Amino acid sequence: MNYINKILVTVILFVGVSFNSYSQKITIKDRIKAEHIYNFGVYITWKNKSQLKESKKFQIGVYGSDTTMYNLLKKICSYRLLKWKKIEIVRFSKINEIKYVPILYISNSSNNEVPKIDSVISQWSTLLVTDSCNTFKGTMINFFPRNALKKVEINKENINARGMKVGAMLYVVAKNYEADWETMFQKSEEELATEKETVEQQNIILKEQENKIKLKEEHILKLSNNITEKEKELNFKQDELHILQNDIFNKNEALNLTSAILKTQQLKLLIQQKDIKETQKLLQKQIDEYKIQKSKIDNQRTEISSQQTLIDNQKSKLNRSIADLKKQQLVLYFVLIVLILFGLMSVLIYRSYRIKKRANKLLKLRNNEISRQNSEIIQQKEEIETQRDEIEAQRDSLATQRDKILVQNKDITDSITYASKIQQALLPLDLLTSQLFKEHFIFYLPRDIVSGDFYWTRKKGDVIYLAVADCTGHGVPGAFMSMLGVAFLNEIIDRYNLLSSGELLDNLREKIIYSLHQTESNESSKDGMDISIIGYNEKTKILQISGANNPVY
Repeated sequence: MNYINKILVTVILFVGVSFNSYSQKITIKDRIKAEHIYNFGVYITWKNKSQLKESKKFQIGVYGSDTTMYNLLKKICSYRLLKWKKIEIVRFSKINEIKYVPILYISNSSNNEVPKIDSVISQWSTLLVTDSCNTFKGTMINFFPRNALKKVEINKENINARGMKVGAMLYVVAKNYEADWETMFQKSEEELATEKETVEQQNIILKEQENKIKLKEEHILKLSNNITEKEKELNFKQDELHILQNDIFNKNEALNLTSAILKTQQLKLLIQQKDIKETQKLLQKQIDEYKIQKSKIDNQRTEISSQQTLIDNQKSKLNRSIADLKKQQLVLYFVLIVLILFGLMSVLIYRSYRIKKRANKLLKLRNNEISRQNSEIIQQKEEIETQRDEIEAQRDSLATQRDKILVQNKDITDSITYASKIQQALLPLDLLTSQLFKEHFIFYLPRDIVSGDFYWTRKKGDVIYLAVADCTGHGVPGAFMSMLGVAFLNEIIDRYNLLSSGELLDNLREKIIYSLHQTESNESSKDGMDISIIGYNEKTKILQISGANNPVY
């Protein structure tokens, strides 16, 4: 990580030096203009402050293809504030992209677009700053005006007309131009040169440190190769485990229908496992006590063995000093004490034996209980596997049915889509409607792929006919009715001479009744359409309106 950090520092320093060399190409005039644009935001007051409050940042817009001023403003305003807000520089390359900004600068390459831009920003309180724009009278602040001694032209009347006020200090700041600024920027150039030398020295030190770090990293890399291989093997095993876990998770998702039964059985198993664990803890505790008693007995046996050796020694001494009665009495007393100790040890050994026997008996009972519970668990597992197989079979069957339904649905949808193309072909062409109606729009949006609504227009003689209808039903039934309606209207217009809108509606009604075999007793008599028809005579300027269950507007 330290090595990477060193590289990043080196790159940043290199970019800094490169940027300093690039900034030297920017002219003193550009820098002065950028500083003036910032000062305009300081010494100009906006009367309508609601627009400023809507934005979290104070925005300065730059329009034009030249990015010099945009980059320069971003640099000098990155750590400054205007009206107690951070500054954001926004670049516009097209007029339709322009939005509200308090200050908008237009480069001299775009002076021919200033009138259009001014008409766009006239709705806002935007300070327009131009460069050498001498053909437009509505400028507010203009750098380098023609035939003028001053370098910054401030048109107070134009600024006030847009809801802004010019501060008195702005005129003072505008006079401090190239002489003072050039001296200041020369000093900054010298400081940049000094910083460049410092950066170069730091780069040399960094390179030496990088070489040392590389040697250490090579050594560490050699040591970590084995660890890396082990980690790769471990990652491979973990990936395999993760795949298996995902497989198990997917299978478990398929068993959601039997999850309630499984949870109940798992709860029983947990209770049984808890009892088994408690039993095992009790057995372990008894075994530990047994081991403690056994260790005590072993110690006592060792003592008995050592004491037996002493007894043997005493017996040998007793045989040698059998004549001495006092020694015999001492030996007898000693033997008596040993016998008493031996008896006590025998009692302890017998007691530990009985404890061990009782513990073994209890352990045997617990083992039998555990075996019985294990057999029950195995049986339950087999039942769960059987249920899982049945669920998988049902899932496969459902998947097959789903695939069949998808194929059928695609066939039906393709057919309806083709029917929609036929229906669209029957509707009036855009060219025809454009010829008949100069200013118009058509909003036609079917709820389904095909529509039960239609519109129709024709011109015969001096009369323009227009109809809008809502057919009975939606989707395919409504679409069939709409196509019948269009066909009947075209047939009536072609067959008869000039008709009124009412006669056209009556003929359409008769054709629908005849075609659908409708009678008063027939249920199909409910099928039809709600329609509005108008006929406009261009010569007499008379508009006829007819409708069936549908208003004209």
